[in-house]
Amino acid sequence: MPGLLGFAVALLFAALAEWRQRPASWRWLGDWRAWLPPFALLPLVLLLIAGYGGQHATAPTPGRVLVYLLWAVLQQWLMLAVVLRRLEGGRLSPALAVLLTALVFALMHAPNGTLMQLCLLAELWWTWCFRRWRALLPVAVAHAACALLIEASLLGGLLRSLQVSARFFL
Repeated sequence: MPGLLGFAVALLFAALAEWRQRPASWRWLGDWRAWLPPFALLPLVLLLIAGYGGQHATAPTPGRVLVYLLWAVLQQWLMLAVVLRRLEGGRLSPALAVLLTALVFALMHAPNGTLMQLCLLAELWWTWCFRRWRALLPVAVAHAACALLIEASLLGGLLRSLQVSARFFL
């Protein structure tokens, strides 16, 4: 319960901080050009699955897809609209802001080393896409698509689990 309360307070703080920064420097949808580049990682995910995938892929249920899509939207909002925007407001170069955002995202997936590496590489690309088009939903949908494919096909193969924090050791 304390962890859940801490998470809720942190989200509330981020939402209030973002609200004060109006008008937002990003959009939810973006134009049609913002949608294709974030999905450029899908062929790489499919190659990983072909090379390292478990023998028994399991399709996610529609409920799981919806829950993970919402979770991906929340994660990308925190990383791109909150963290990246704060880093861009400092005196950092754009490349360093992208790198630091991706590192924060990867560290959120600790101590799962393989997952952290995949997240670092993916978030480097997705942060670059967001900086280019300033559209959040294309990145979040691509994140959900890649993660659901990985969850369905790489568990037991390349990845032991998608668990993070102390749950990883259980």
